[in-house]
Amino acid sequence: MTFEQLGNLGEFIAAIATVATLVYLTLQIRQNTSALQTTSHQAATHDAYDFTARIAGDADVARVFNTGSRDWDSLSAEDRLRFSMLLFGVFFNFQNMYALYKSHGIDEEYWNSQFAVMMWFMSFPGVIRWWQAGKVRLRSSFVVFVDQVIK
Repeated sequence: MTFEQLGNLGEFIAAIATVATLVYLTLQIRQNTSALQTTSHQAATHDAYDFTARIAGDADVARVFNTGSRDWDSLSAEDRLRFSMLLFGVFFNFQNMYALYKSHGIDEEYWNSQFAVMMWFMSFPGVIRWWQAGKVRLRSSFVVFVDQVIK
């Protein structure tokens, strides 16, 4: 075998190794993406559970949420603050889910379920009233998206 043939054989083996490496990396990326989506789903589920547990577990918090959702103006200054803090927690979670969806960290089906819950919140006049004042504390890309949807 000549040096030229050995060189050609070496290039061929290197090309096969490169293809094998690319296949391996593709599989690793898919596994990591799947793990990220699973983690994101679990975090969102946990956050939703925390919110519902706070409402269900404390009659006063439930009263503030129920009253504030329907009639922002009827809340005392203290209850408006409590209502706002509840909604900030919820909408920071929605904002996070939106960012994950845009970056392909969660799939479309999961985003659509989160979006439906967010639209349920936005169906309440007190939440819309809070949104008008509270949205300045959220990311502008998320605010623009929500504002376009609720027009």
